[in-house]
Amino acid sequence: MTDEVREMVAYQGEESQIQAYLVKPALEGPRPAIILIHEILGLNDQIKRVAHRFAAEGYVVLAPDLFSRPELAQVLIPSKIEEVMEFVETLSWQKMSDRE
Repeated sequence: MTDEVREMVAYQGEESQIQAYLVKPALEGPRPAIILIHEILGLNDQIKRVAHRFAAEGYVVLAPDLFSRPELAQVLIPSKIEEVMEFVETLSWQKMSDRE
């Protein structure tokens, strides 16, 4: 399905406006919906491609940009993300698993 609506939208969050990527299939009537949460790298082209794949299956997809909140954008900077990723690499799979 290539005919779809793709646009950046904004909605009022608890403390500030949140930017989001909205993809809607070009189908009439009610559609199932998905809220697509991005990974630590933010709302990038890969997340938008995932949204398009879901829309191709008939879903309305809203992918909020969680970094559009100023307090998160100040904390989740590349150097801090790199520090966390280096720490995660030191953990064994057993420690990362949540089976208990």
